[in-house]
Amino acid sequence: MELLSDELLLHITQYVPVKDQFLTLQHINKAFHRVVWDNLNRCLLLGNQSWLKNEHFKSLLSDNNSIVELSLQNCYWIHSSSLKPLKACVNLRNLNLLGCCFAYKTILHILSGVASLDGLALTVNYEFIVMIGRHFLKEPSTKCACKLSKLHLQFEKPASPFNRSVSDAVESFTNGMM
Repeated sequence: MELLSDELLLHITQYVPVKDQFLTLQHINKAFHRVVWDNLNRCLLLGNQSWLKNEHFKSLLSDNNSIVELSLQNCYWIHSSSLKPLKACVNLRNLNLLGCCFAYKTILHILSGVASLDGLALTVNYEFIVMIGRHFLKEPSTKCACKLSKLHLQFEKPASPFNRSVSDAVESFTNGMM
């Protein structure tokens, strides 16, 4: 197996689910370990990966600060605290957090520290809009290190008709500005 080229090993990994790359394939030998981690270093597309636990995700981030693209789409079970190491990912350009529910302070932490971030996708709700608006009203000097060229906001559907709508959130935010 050591005689196979990295290109061939990389081609093989393209047919192996991320879970198996992370949990099994990298342990076969040193060559697979190197190729799997080189591949994971660039692009972590972990959306809808129910096997991914907070411990796995934290170890992926702690071993790897050269991620260029990260998708956690629909990984609603990942805790906000697990995202803190993203600030060290100096090459991160695209971050997809659609279908996740992270605290606004976590998002601010990422925005203030990842200067290379170019694209961000988030699911937001009424409370998120109000809290982030209040934060910028109280602390207008908050720095945003990144210069986003792509921002995708997905508004969370209210669970019941008694929840406030997005228009209520925007109205509440703008009334607080006056």
